[in-house]
Parts: sequence; C-alpha cells; structure tokens
Amino acid sequence: MKFNWKVAVGLALPVNAMLAAWFYLHISNQKTADVITEFYWPDFNFELNCSGSGAKVDICSDKALIALDKELAVAYANDSLWQYTQASFGNYGDVCKKSNIRTCLRDLEKHQQRWMTRKRDRCNTVDCLTKAYRARISELNGQSEPLASFRLAVSNEPAVCEALFDILNRTPREQLGACAHYDFTSTPFSPVTTRLTAEHWQDFERFYHKKTSKQEPYTEHWIAMEQRYQAGLRHLYGVQYQEASKDNVAWLQQVRFPNQRCETQPFGTYEERHLVRAERDNQFNALDAAGELQHAEKYGWMSVIAAPAAGYNGVLHKGQLLRFNDEWYVLNQEGLELMYSPKRYVVQKHLVKLLKLNLDEGSYSISGRKLTCGYWYNH
Repeated sequence: MKFNWKVAVGLALPVNAMLAAWFYLHISNQKTADVITEFYWPDFNFELNCSGSGAKVDICSDKALIALDKELAVAYANDSLWQYTQASFGNYGDVCKKSNIRTCLRDLEKHQQRWMTRKRDRCNTVDCLTKAYRARISELNGQSEPLASFRLAVSNEPAVCEALFDILNRTPREQLGACAHYDFTSTPFSPVTTRLTAEHWQDFERFYHKKTSKQEPYTEHWIAMEQRYQAGLRHLYGVQYQEASKDNVAWLQQVRFPNQRCETQPFGTYEERHLVRAERDNQFNALDAAGELQHAEKYGWMSVIAAPAAGYNGVLHKGQLLRFNDEWYVLNQEGLELMYSPKRYVVQKHLVKLLKLNLDEGSYSISGRKLTCGYWYNH
C-alpha cells in the first residue's frame, strides 16, 4: 500500500493541535490553582510548641505566659494576613518589601522567628518574657493594647471613613454583630428615625415581595406581614428625597425585623458552624412573637433598605441607612456574622462596609462599585 503523506499530515495536525491545547489548559489550570492556593489560604500559625520551644524559661508551666503566647499568635496572624493581603494588591509594608508574594510569606515568618530567637529565647526570667511578649504584641497590633477591632482598609472618602472608624473602634467587641445598631449621638452621622405608618406598609411589602421572589401569593405575604407589623415584629422607617429626573418626592425606606442571621457564628470548622446555623434556624423558627422580640433585643434587628418608587431599579439591600452631611450611605455589617471564622472566609476581611447611595441618576442604585469605606476586622 502506497504511503500517502498528505493524509498523514492531515491527521497529525489536528492531533498535535489537540495535544497542544490540552497541555496549555493543564498548565493554565495548574497555575491558577497554585495562585488560588497561595493567595487565599496562607497559614500564619506561630502558637507555642511546648516540646520544641527554645526558651530558657518554661513558658508552658505559667498560665499568664501561655495566655500571652496565644494573644501573640492572634496578633501575628492578623498582622501577617493584613500585610500579605496588602502586598497582594501592590501595597508593600515594612516587612513585605518585595514584589514576589512568596518572598512576602517567607519574610513574615522570618521576622517572627527572629523575634523568637533574639528576644523571647534570650529571657532568663518571667518578667523579661512578659515584657518581651507585650512589646511584640503592641508592635504587631500597631498600637498599645488592647487590640483594636478594626483597621481602615478602604477609604475613598477620608472624612466619612475616619468618622465611622472612630465609632466602630470605640464599640466594645461584645457589642459587635451583624445587626448591631450603634449610638450615633453627637457624631456626624444621622440614622433614619421617622417611623412610617400603615399607609406605607403595603407599598414597601409589595416591592419587598417582588424583589425577594417569594413563592406564596402576595395576598398571603401581606396578611402575614401585616400581623407582624401589628405585633411589633416589623418596623418601617423612611426619609423623603427628591428624585433627580422627576418632579415628585419619593421615600427611601428601611424595614427592621428580628432575624436569626443577627447571631455571630461560633469559632469552629465549616461543618461545625453549619450544624450550629441549622440548629439556630430551627430554634428561631419555633419562637413565638415574644421570643422573637427577646431575640432582637439581644442580637439586634436586621435592616433592609429600598426605594419602592424607583420601580425595578429600587435595589433591595441589607444594612442601616445613615446620613453624613447631605449624602446617604448604607452601613453593611453582614460579614460580622462570620467574624470568628477560623479560615477568614474572604482574604480581604472587609466585614463592615459603608456604601454610598447615588440618588442623582433618577433611580436608586447601590453596588460594590459604590464602596466608600471598608473595615478590616482584627480577629
């Protein structure tokens, strides 16, 4: 049989092309996997290893020193993740000075290891160790103890971001939560306090029902919601604003209601936290009106904002409505539900955000592009 080189070439070309495409995709996917693994899951863990410690004093036999070591581990993890994340976006600090992110990881670990060998392990007394630990904790925290709850990570409007930053960091940690409402008395912020009456309820609920894709007919939804208003389980607040492209005045509205998502999740693995959430959902759904009110008093009220007059463009958004000078903002704390996540569910850790409302385009709009302030939570 005569060899047909044209047929052979014709068969080889598509095979080679397929092999080349497979190789390219394999390499690309591997690089992507490496980047994702490297970027999202850095492990900053420098808790004391009692069996391998080079300290001259037995730290593990002193409860106060053990407590300081755990506090240092938290401070180190917070500061390292912060510097690592900033370096990932090109904002290099005192430790992460290189452009290579792997170098940043090594430098952070070397910096902490150097402190352990040159400071901690040279101490001969408990007093020396105590001072060394406290000095290092203060250095990592960027301030004297105690550890501030937040760092200002995104500041597109310094005046408003700094003002809210002060309020957040003067709030005790035990009062932080996904639905916490702060005392804005004598601050530049003004929350909405005008309580709307029954004539506004249906307008909001019709819009809320449409936006949340409720399965039950609106008539059934309204009957249930009206009962909740009457029982004090649903509060509607509002403020009027002038629509830019229309002559009429519309309402910017905020509804508040008890919700199980106001509870922060406990520390633990994803599976453990998932089980806790399911259990809490069942417990909350079994509450009567008095029980829901007690829950709201303890954990706060969920807030949702909308502008029904803007029609389909009236985006429904979680958060508290605040006024700063002549501008309107939404304080979104939804991320604080996961404030104790061991995996830091997002590297950015912007668990509190302030988003600016744009009411000058003739329709109510709010999105991530409108992010004004982002606050990094120090676990």
